[in-house]
Amino acid sequence: MKFWVIWIIFGGLLITAGCGSRPPAPVAQVDRAEAGPEAASALAPAPVRERSAPAEALTAQEMAQVLELFDQADQAVAERRLTSPVDRSAWHYYRQILTLVPDNLEARQGLVNVVERYIQWSDAALRQGRVGQARQYLERGAQVLPQHPPLQERMAQLRSRPSTSEHYIGLDADALEGRTDALREQLANAAEQIRRHDARVVIEAPSDRAGRWLYQQLNSRHEEYRIRANLRLQQRPGLRLIY
Repeated sequence: MKFWVIWIIFGGLLITAGCGSRPPAPVAQVDRAEAGPEAASALAPAPVRERSAPAEALTAQEMAQVLELFDQADQAVAERRLTSPVDRSAWHYYRQILTLVPDNLEARQGLVNVVERYIQWSDAALRQGRVGQARQYLERGAQVLPQHPPLQERMAQLRSRPSTSEHYIGLDADALEGRTDALREQLANAAEQIRRHDARVVIEAPSDRAGRWLYQQLNSRHEEYRIRANLRLQQRPGLRLIY
């Protein structure tokens, strides 16, 4: 009897089927992102890897489900649904994939990417003086991979960070629109306070143009002293002084 083998690469899983007087040769698993036209010939001599859910245990329906979960995870990342809502988050979809294929490298890397995104957002929040928000981002990352080394490093840095205080100065939106003398005087007083405490400032303004004007007014008070400021777009204008 002639022996035949059919190789199928589906969703990063390699499957064989055959008949004849001798069993098919052992096959190896490939990661979904690396499977290509040359994968079949390249994988023939590779050793068999141990796994809790072997490829041959997955049905065609389950394989299709894995691909659909990857699409849903990509969409969730694009829409910034990293961990919330829980049942529609990238975190949820990657965990579902790993339930079906526990050693899938792309899903594991997806979880790492989620944590790295939270670290980036935390760093940006710290640069704007939003310590509480920075801490929340790290806590969300810890839900996904609590032992991720860069995450542990950031959390340790945040714990050792000196405590800060914040003072908010509200600004009138109409006065900002009209660039009034009263607002200029208020900004001059704020500049003195900033210089006296060597405070960092978060300028909240409804547009980039308005924020730049506020920054120029704050810095026009003392030529030898440059204020450290970040801009945050907010409908209600104001200054947050961080000591």
